[in-house]
Amino acid sequence: MAVNGLAHTAQLRRFFCTHHSGCFLASTLFVYGVAFFLLTPEIINSAWAQELRPGPDYQDDEKYICKSVDIRNTLETFSKLKDCKVIEGFLQILLIDNVNETDILKIQFPLLTEITDYLLLYRVSGLRSIGQLFPNLSVIRGQNTFFSNAFVIFEMSSLQEIGLYSLTEITHGTVRIDKNPSLCFVHTIDWDSIVREKGENFIKSLKPENECPICPGDASGKINGENNSISMYCPKAAKTNIDSSEKDKHLCWNKNHCQKICPDNCTACNDHGQCCNELCLGGV
Repeated sequence: MAVNGLAHTAQLRRFFCTHHSGCFLASTLFVYGVAFFLLTPEIINSAWAQELRPGPDYQDDEKYICKSVDIRNTLETFSKLKDCKVIEGFLQILLIDNVNETDILKIQFPLLTEITDYLLLYRVSGLRSIGQLFPNLSVIRGQNTFFSNAFVIFEMSSLQEIGLYSLTEITHGTVRIDKNPSLCFVHTIDWDSIVREKGENFIKSLKPENECPICPGDASGKINGENNSISMYCPKAAKTNIDSSEKDKHLCWNKNHCQKICPDNCTACNDHGQCCNELCLGGV
């Protein structure tokens, strides 16, 4: 497993280096072949492709449906995501250096709820939370994947949390989270409840768990200053999915958002845990 993981990491680096002036250009035929397939994602894993049917909110308005988006080098390229509710293709965010963290905190795309291919982040400095960018992203379909992965977070040195608290569905493909030394709240996610396709997710090289904050347990608060109180109690991990020594671990995306776990009889549910129509994904 370790050997395969290292080989996969080397492939990722070679691909990224072919697109960045600070790296040596790979010259092997294999790497050019990989780059060709990545630049034409419609032929990757085409057996998984399926027709996208826009929801009622935007089925007659094509401006909300975007094609594949590649964001790199500067924050200005984030403007490509304006008005996107669904990305029919992939979303890549990579190779953004020397970023003022205050500037990146001003960037948010609450309309985006679905990506039909994959989401990839690589070497974006200053970004602390992906959820800050996409608070309502609910579904990654993985119709076309990146080296069999539908969700990749690789060498994000500033990232402290994933924070995609609306994400409940990765239909095809697996998750790869590697070489993110400041990243917490990864093992507090039940990925098996999100990733529908049975496979091995690769999660490695994170901030040590004993140096990370913990998920909320019991806490109380007031609603709009009234006497009525609400409790914040994150669900516990299923005992069958974790080591017995961690059977009381709570599930959360960060200190403020628990992971949404739908009832067993639901294919998807809303924020209140109520089952959605069986044809919907991610509660949207």
